[in-house]
Amino acid sequence: RTLPEALAQAAQTDHGYTFIKGGIETCRSYATVRQDSLRVAGSLREAGLGRGDLVAIVVGDADQFLTSLFGASMAGVIPASLYPPATIGDLDRYLELTSGILRAAHARAVVTTGALAAGFNALRASCPDLKLVLTRETLDAPALEPVDAPSLDDIALVQFTSGSTSTPKGVALTHRNLSANVDAINGPAGLGTSSDDVGVSWLPLYHDMGLVGMSLGPVYSGRPAVMLTPQMFVKRPVEWLKAISRHRGTVSFAPNFAYDLVVRRVKDSDLEALDLSCWRIAGCGSEPIHPRTLASFADRLAATGFRATSFFPSYGLAEHVLAAT
Repeated sequence: RTLPEALAQAAQTDHGYTFIKGGIETCRSYATVRQDSLRVAGSLREAGLGRGDLVAIVVGDADQFLTSLFGASMAGVIPASLYPPATIGDLDRYLELTSGILRAAHARAVVTTGALAAGFNALRASCPDLKLVLTRETLDAPALEPVDAPSLDDIALVQFTSGSTSTPKGVALTHRNLSANVDAINGPAGLGTSSDDVGVSWLPLYHDMGLVGMSLGPVYSGRPAVMLTPQMFVKRPVEWLKAISRHRGTVSFAPNFAYDLVVRRVKDSDLEALDLSCWRIAGCGSEPIHPRTLASFADRLAATGFRATSFFPSYGLAEHVLAAT
């Protein structure tokens, strides 16, 4: 299925995303997300973007990011997920690095926030293909009727490699690539998910594990997903566990460092009210996995009902959509 087809099917269910930000939970059905995405699609077409144009999405808010991604796909525009700057104080260095990515991708537009728009407009002189800088808050045109839908062999999105071994490279993934890998992840040889599963994630959406695994995976299987911000996890790792306990999360992935951070930072008193017996798949990947870390996590959280058998060590890479083994 193409990405718009998967969202349209998910919109027939009662499920959707729950976004947790600043202690506030916002529930958005897949049907609502689809309608908002159609308005983004209409806005992109109204701005003059057409089939095959690449638009870089630099938006930290998960809700706005996802509707930008879906909307671009519905419009036949190719979305590329780029990481936002860590802080405004680091903006000059960030823009210098990002300009190279925009040139390599021949990006025709950037969708970003009002706070970053001026910085990206300043890059247009050094990025000859970049014609438009659009703020996500203004993408609210009448909904684009889903015509001229993308095919399975059209590019669904471009995601960039981590840059851990070389300059980040853009990986162009077709809808067929995306669907094949997500269906393999969700299928019996992978996680074996069903509509009864609930995903919980704080992972950033510019990274393949957060984007493909924890935010698009639920759409393809029509199951609910709970999304926290990375900043919330880093400040208070226990919020990740609380969200799993409260929403009866069954699937959640994180790098090794996250499990270690929980062991070191979460207090015994914070664990007393948690019930993690629901956590069926505790995935771990994205960086070297240390058995000692996982053993310490399982020992520390045994009293909450967490089972060491839930651990699901994984390996993936952006060039393979996400999961390899």
